[in-house]
Order: sequence, then structure tokens, then C-alpha cells
Amino acid sequence: MKSKVLLFIIVLGVISSACTTQIIRLVTLEDKDYYKGREIVTKLDDNSRISVEVDSYSGDEVVFYIQIENKSGEKIFVQPRDFYVDAVDEDLVSIDARFPRFYALDPERQIRKISEDMENRKTAHAVVTGANAALALVSIVADLSDNSSENDAHQVSRDIAVWADNQTDEEIDYDASMNEYDSQKQFWKNEVLRITDLYQNDSVGGLIFIPIKKEIEYLKFTVPLASGTYTFLYKKVVSD
Repeated sequence: MKSKVLLFIIVLGVISSACTTQIIRLVTLEDKDYYKGREIVTKLDDNSRISVEVDSYSGDEVVFYIQIENKSGEKIFVQPRDFYVDAVDEDLVSIDARFPRFYALDPERQIRKISEDMENRKTAHAVVTGANAALALVSIVADLSDNSSENDAHQVSRDIAVWADNQTDEEIDYDASMNEYDSQKQFWKNEVLRITDLYQNDSVGGLIFIPIKKEIEYLKFTVPLASGTYTFLYKKVVSD
């Protein structure tokens, strides 16, 4: 009896451990303001005002929302693909040599890739549609060539029904694929920070996607601009 109770306790402990959800997040190590529960860090000088917040963090990817304002009298060129993350040691200065530098995804490249995928899907759709029609025609011709004409009408009707079902499935899949591609394209065009010329008092904001490694404990996000280089320090925090 005691052994059964002990086994039950062990199993219960394993289940409880498995059900425990760990929350992983990035917290800033600098002076910050709060907006709707989000930590916002702002760097300000005579040339620019840069505000950054962590939009999301999965361990394998960090997404920043960044707002850039040009306070200088000169044009500032913003190139998001040049933004990067370095892993740093606990002193927050030394670069952690175990990790490479991680650059932001280039939104222009992502948009081109989605456009290419859309064109490839259109081509595949045309090929599949033609193949379906050809197979249906072959089946109909084969059935009509059969010496037995007793069931010709039934066989042809069956062939047409099969073709219609196959083509309907293809049309549904094609429409769903194209809608998904278009949604992704609009997201990268409108929600993500893109290449921009900022003139005096102009501002721009958007998301920055940077693939990283979940093993990184401390990281430095760097925003290089012609007006200056701005850095933001973060620490990974794991809690139950």
C-alpha cells in the first residue's frame, strides 16, 4: 500500500512539473518609461530621438518596435537591415564571442520573396488546372472508346464529377494560399520598419525582426544611423 502511495506522489509530481509554464522575456537594463505595461527606452540627442520597446521575444527571435525622429537639419537615411543584436557578457560591455552578430531581417527582401512565392503559386495553379483537365479528358476518351456503350453516360458523368472535385479543391487551396501571401506582404509593407529617408522633424516607426539564439543572457540592440549610433541593453529573464 505504501509503495502505491509513493508511486502516486511521484507521478503527481511529474505531472505538476510538466504543467509548469515558464515565461521568458527581455527586460531593459536602462532607464525606462512605461506605456500600457511595456518598457520603453528613449535615446535623445541634438540629431535624433530613438524610442525602442520589446514587442515580443521567443528566445529564437526578438521583435522590437522602434520610433525614429529626425531632429537635425540634415536628411537621415534609415536602413533597417543594418540594425543588429550582439550578445554581451554580464559587464554589458564585452562581446560574448560564443555568438555571431545577428542582423535584422531585411523587409525589402522579405517582400520580394513573398512576391516570388505568389508568382510560383500562380504558375503551379495553372499547371495543376491543366493537368486536371487533361486527366479528365483522357478518362472521358477512354470510357467512350470502351466497346460497351451501356454505361457511357454514367462513366462520363463520373469523370466530370471527379475533375470538378479535384479542381474545386485546387481552387480553394489556391485562394487560401494567395490570401495568406497577400496578408504577409501587406504586413511587411505596412507594419515593419522599411528603408526610409527622414527629413527634419520627420518621424517613422515600425517593427524590427531579429533571429537570435535562446542561450543569450544579455544582449545589446544597436541602431546605426548617419546621425549617430544608439544602443539598448537587455537581459533575459525566466520566471514560472
